[in-house]
Amino acid sequence: MKVTPDSVRGYQTLSNANAKNSHLGEKRRQLISLAVAVTTRCDGCITVHTDAALKAGAALIYSLRALDAVDAHSTPQ
Repeated sequence: MKVTPDSVRGYQTLSNANAKNSHLGEKRRQLISLAVAVTTRCDGCITVHTDAALKAGAALIYSLRALDAVDAHSTPQ
């Protein structure tokens, strides 16, 4: 928001408009947004969409399973 406030406001406007007409529901929208945020390595986006997903009732238990898989494959054999 500090670097490109106009871009962020534009994104928020677009996102809010989509929220009103979305067939996915808020929980799925936020989980998809979170996946994109992780993929694009956007720390701020990860924070915002994690908070929104939790508020929408999303369970993030599979995130822990993914981290467990990373640990399992990172351990020297």
